[in-house]
Amino acid sequence: MESSIVAKNWAIMGLLVLSWVSMANSESIQDCYSTCFVVCAVTPGISFSDCPSRCLHSCITPSNSSMGNTDVHSQQKNHFYCELGCATSWCTKYSTKENPAAKEVGSCVDSCSHTCSLN
Repeated sequence: MESSIVAKNWAIMGLLVLSWVSMANSESIQDCYSTCFVVCAVTPGISFSDCPSRCLHSCITPSNSSMGNTDVHSQQKNHFYCELGCATSWCTKYSTKENPAAKEVGSCVDSCSHTCSLN
């Protein structure tokens, strides 16, 4: 009985993660981050302190096809890594366990994108 409840919980979590991943490419950074944060915070086995950086990475990362494409210029890849590093260093501080602060995180990520485009 108990194992079936655990299996159902994992199945629900799996569906939430899959739906979040499928929406990540079409959503704004705020929507993606907010959804990811909620799912991450309730996922067993993941420490809350890991959620902000995990979600930033998931929401900023371009689709695998564009990062793996040999036609993508190294400047674009450098911009991605600059933006991810900036966001991880500066933007995760806004989130708390009670509030992902998606609007603040999104604004911060946008400023990282601008800063990185100047390099």
